[in-house]
Amino acid sequence: MVEPAILAEALQHLPPGIRWAFLAWSIPVVAAGTWLLTGLAGRAMLRPLARARQVQGALLHWTEAARLSWTARRWGAAPGLVAAGILLGGVPALTGPIGALEPATRGLLLAGVAFTAGLMAARRVREEAAPEAPRGTTAGTVELLALRLAPVAATVGLAVVLPPEPAPLALGALVAGAGIWVWSGGAWLSILRLTRRVRPAPAMLRDVVAAQAARAGRPPPPVEVLEHASVNAFALPTLGRLLFTRGAVSGLTEAELSAVTGHELGHLAEPASLARLRRLPLLLLVPLVGARAAWQGLDRLTLLAVLLGWLLGVVALKAALRRRLRDAESDADAAGAHQLADGPAYGRAIERIYRLNHIPAVLRRRGVHPDLFDRMVAVGAEPDWPRPPPPPRFGWLPVAAVGGALAAGMVAFSLTVRSLESMERVGVGPIVWTAGSVEALVGHGRTRGALGEPQASAALLRLACASSGLSADCAEAAIWLAELGRCEAAREALSWAEADLQRAIESEGSSRVWAAEDAAYVGQAAVWVGRCTSAGSAPRPAAVR
Repeated sequence: MVEPAILAEALQHLPPGIRWAFLAWSIPVVAAGTWLLTGLAGRAMLRPLARARQVQGALLHWTEAARLSWTARRWGAAPGLVAAGILLGGVPALTGPIGALEPATRGLLLAGVAFTAGLMAARRVREEAAPEAPRGTTAGTVELLALRLAPVAATVGLAVVLPPEPAPLALGALVAGAGIWVWSGGAWLSILRLTRRVRPAPAMLRDVVAAQAARAGRPPPPVEVLEHASVNAFALPTLGRLLFTRGAVSGLTEAELSAVTGHELGHLAEPASLARLRRLPLLLLVPLVGARAAWQGLDRLTLLAVLLGWLLGVVALKAALRRRLRDAESDADAAGAHQLADGPAYGRAIERIYRLNHIPAVLRRRGVHPDLFDRMVAVGAEPDWPRPPPPPRFGWLPVAAVGGALAAGMVAFSLTVRSLESMERVGVGPIVWTAGSVEALVGHGRTRGALGEPQASAALLRLACASSGLSADCAEAAIWLAELGRCEAAREALSWAEADLQRAIESEGSSRVWAAEDAAYVGQAAVWVGRCTSAGSAPRPAAVR
C-alpha cells in the first residue's frame, strides 16, 4: 500500500485526470474485446448447425438441432469466464498505483466487465443456436450459480481470515461443516424467497400435485414456483417440498405436469439415507478451511500430494454416487409412469421437456440422469426417431483458442511493460495504459531527469520505489532525493533498497551478476545519502547500472 503523500507528490508532476485514464480506456476495450471474442468462438461452435440448417431446412429434426447446438449453448459463456480469470490475476500484477481504484479492485472491476460482456454475447449465441428455447434464463442461472458457490466462497473466506493454528482451524472446520449441512438442507430456499425468486404455486398446479399425491397414497406436499424460464421441476426430500420453474408451469399442459409430478413424488419417497448422500459431496469443502495453513506449513511436494489426494477423493465419491443417483432417477421414472398409468404418455411428457429446453436426447458425458432415449425406452415409450449420436467432440476448442489468444495478449502486454524501464525515452502514455506500473514510472522518471526536471524525476522514482520495494529502483530514488536535499526521504528509500538487497542475497546468493551490480548501486546511494545536507549537494554522478 503506497502512502498517500508519496502518490500525491507524483501526481503533481503528471497531467490532471490521469488517475481515471486507465479505466477510461480499459473498460470499453475489455468489454468490446470480450464481446467480439465470445461472438467469434460462438460462431465457430455453430458452424455444424448452420450447415445442417442450410442442407435440411425445416426438415431438421429437433434432436439433431439440439445435438449440434449443445456445444455453443454449453460453452458459449466460457470465453467471458476465461477473460475474467485472466484479468482478475493479471491486472493487479501488471498495473501500478496511479489509478482511481486499488489494483486488486481494478482487476475485480475489469473481470466483472469481461464476465458481463461475455454473458451478453453468449446470450445472443444461444438465441441463434436455439431460437425456440426458453428466453431470459441468464439472470436466473447466474443467481442459482451464486447460491451453489456460496458454500465455496464461505469456506475460502474462513481459510483466509482464520489464523493457521489448530484450535481456530478446528473450530472453523466445525462451523463450515455445520453451515454447509444447513445450507444444503434448504436454507438456500429462504434466500430465494427473500429475493422473490420463489413464490406460491398457482391453484392449477396445486390441484395437479394434489391429484397425483392422492394416486400415490400420500398427503400433497407443499409446492412453489421458481422464477426461471427453463422447463424443470425439483424435489426437495429434506424439506418434503416440490419446486416447479415458471417455464414448466407456463409451457407444459396439465397432463404433462401430472407426469412430472409423479416423477418428483418418486424422489420424495426415497429413503432419508439417499437424501443425506446427495448432500455428502459438499462436505468435502470442509478441508479447504486449512488451505492457508497447509500452504504456509507444508513443503510443496507434501502439499501437492495432499491436494491430489483430496481431488482423488472428490472424484471417487462423485463416481460412487453417480451410479446410485442414476438408479434413483430410473426408479423415479418408473414411479411417474406407474402413477400416470400410461408409459408412452409419460415418455412423451419428458420428451417435450427436453425439446423445450433444447437438450440433446443423447449426451456424451454420463450424468445423473440417463439419456432421454434410454428413459423413453425404459418406460415403454419407444421414440419415433432413431437414436442420435452424442454432441460433437472437441466443441471446447474455440474456447481454448480464445483462452490462448487472451493469455498470449497478456504475456505480450507483460513483456512490453517489462521493456519500459530499459527504454531511452518513456513518455506519459505508458503510465496511462499501465496505471503507473513500476517500469513505466522508472522509465518516465529517468526521462524527466534527463530533461532537467529533478523534482519530477525524484517524485516518480520515489513512487516506483514505494510500489516495488526493489533495491535498484529505491537506490536511484535515494540518489535523486539526496541531490535535492530531501535527506529524510532519501534515507527512507535507501533503507528499502538495503532491505530488498539483503533479502535477495539471502535467497539467491551474492554470486549473481545482478546482485553485484545492485550492491554497487546501493553503495553509491549510501554515499550520496551520507553527504546529504539541507542545502543540497553536488551534481548527480553517472549511474553505475
